[in-house]
Amino acid sequence: MRRRGVLCLIGAIATIVGFGDVNAARSQEVAVSTNLANQLRYVQVGIKSGRVNATSSFPGRTFNLSTNANDRREQMTLDLTGPQPSLDYELTTASFRIVVDLDHGNTLRIRRDPQGDAKTQPLEFYQPADGTLTIKLGDKTNERTITADSLWHLFAAEPDLARNEIEPLLRLLKPAWPIGLQFQGIEELLYRKVDAERNYDRQAWTELVKQLSGEHYIDRLEADRRLRDLGKIVIPYLRNLDLRQLDAEQAFRIRMIVRSYGSDDDEDTPDAAADWLAADPEIWYSLAARAVGPQRTKVRTQLALILGEPVVLDDDTTGEKLQMQLAKIREQVSRGKRPVTSTK
Repeated sequence: MRRRGVLCLIGAIATIVGFGDVNAARSQEVAVSTNLANQLRYVQVGIKSGRVNATSSFPGRTFNLSTNANDRREQMTLDLTGPQPSLDYELTTASFRIVVDLDHGNTLRIRRDPQGDAKTQPLEFYQPADGTLTIKLGDKTNERTITADSLWHLFAAEPDLARNEIEPLLRLLKPAWPIGLQFQGIEELLYRKVDAERNYDRQAWTELVKQLSGEHYIDRLEADRRLRDLGKIVIPYLRNLDLRQLDAEQAFRIRMIVRSYGSDDDEDTPDAAADWLAADPEIWYSLAARAVGPQRTKVRTQLALILGEPVVLDDDTTGEKLQMQLAKIREQVSRGKRPVTSTK
């Protein structure tokens, strides 16, 4: 159980809304008991590069606590002896059982299961140390699986699921965490940052990635430097590359460049997150599916800049014609992920 990119277990692992149908999820609150919550003041949780991340300024401590009152049972183990905090937390009531497993500050798994005859939907949220997030909703006979590159991608692609199911569960790590409002701020900034003069030269980026496997070490080093100098704008492009199609040095250098932007001390602000998400075609495809009126003009402009080809998304189209346009955009975005091969 332990690793990077997880949430903020601050103060009180507290208010969780979100069990059963949406209305029940919004009305039912579960607060971690005061005794357990007091120990969580040693942990700070936030979102960095779209991923939950936990740190602590109080290394060397461990806590093992439990409560049992009426139909509520809680158990928590908090381990601060490693470089990053780890947490096991379990809450059982008559209606549900929730297990939170935070590993080394950046690997997070939250599992929710119904108890007895409760109508709570089973749900599992998994954030590995690296790679995509996975959400499984429903029982084995009717299970839905959703993947996302980051929490911000999840909020863009699945806003109802993210707000009604995932956000309440994440508040077990940080009470009253307004993640949905944070993404709302990011989305507003994304539309404001659309700039027809901005240069997304994916062909040049492709050539630099190829140069990472060049014959001469100095050329590989220069390509690495130039990719880093591009800043966060190039990170979505690098993340979307199929590393299996590259040689070992290409893949290693790309991982290091991407990771260098995932280890910043500062949490994601709306402005910083919007800066790197603006270059990600997946984000804009998700926004295209629910953009209206002038927003579609912004989506169309930005996707054309990123993909380097015209994009059709009419401002007033609805119904079947809109679905056809979205299907075409989906095809263009997927085609834009074609692999870059080694030059050796």
